[in-house]
Amino acid sequence: MAAGDENARVYFDVKIGDSEPQRIVFELFTNVAPKSAENFRALCTGEKGIGPTTGKPLHYKGCPLHRIIKGFMIQGGDFSNQNGTGGESIYGAKFEDEAFELKECIIYDCGELAPGEDDGIRVDPDGVGDIYPSDLESSELDFKNALDIDQSSAKALFRRGQAYRGLKDSDKALADYKKALEYEPGDKAIKKEIALIYKGIAEYKKKEKAMYARMF
Repeated sequence: MAAGDENARVYFDVKIGDSEPQRIVFELFTNVAPKSAENFRALCTGEKGIGPTTGKPLHYKGCPLHRIIKGFMIQGGDFSNQNGTGGESIYGAKFEDEAFELKECIIYDCGELAPGEDDGIRVDPDGVGDIYPSDLESSELDFKNALDIDQSSAKALFRRGQAYRGLKDSDKALADYKKALEYEPGDKAIKKEIALIYKGIAEYKKKEKAMYARMF
C-alpha cells in the first residue's frame, strides 16, 4: 500500500525458522520526532556503517525480535549483543529524548481494594461493559466509508461492530463481528466481543424473564 511523501516508510522482512518471510511496514513520524525517526530509518538501511561504540554494523538486518504482539508492539533492535542488553544509535550509545508536544500517560494513582469494596468502574446496565456514552452515531458513517473502500476489511468490520454495540444495536454488531471473524478466524479480540454480546443478551433475557414472572 502506497503512502504520501510526508513521512519515511521502512520495512522488516521477518521469518521464523524455514518459514517464508513476512513484511512489516513502518511509517516514521519525522514531523513529531525527527531524530528518532532518522535513527530508525538509518538502522533499517544500514547506510551508516560500523558503530564506534559497539564495533558492529549499525543495521537491524539479522537482528532477533524478542516479542511481536499483534496490534501492540514489536520488541527487538539489539544488533550488537542480540539479547536486549546492547544496541547503539546512529548518534552514539544514547541520545536525548526529543522535546515534542505529545502528552505523557502516567499512573495518576494506585492502591489496593479491600475485600468487597466497590472497584469504582462504571458498568453499563446492559451487561456488556460499555463505559462510553451513546453518542456514537457519527462512528457508523466513519466505518461505512471504510467498508466502501474495502468490503473485506476485518478491521473496519470490527470497528463498525464496536460502533453498533455503543449504539446498543446488538444484532448489527453481532453481524459485523461474525463477518470479521470469517476474514480473521483466529482473532481473539473479535471472539471476545462476540462473547460479550451473547453474555449481554443472556443477562437481558434473564432479567426480562424475572420481570414477567413477577407479573403473575
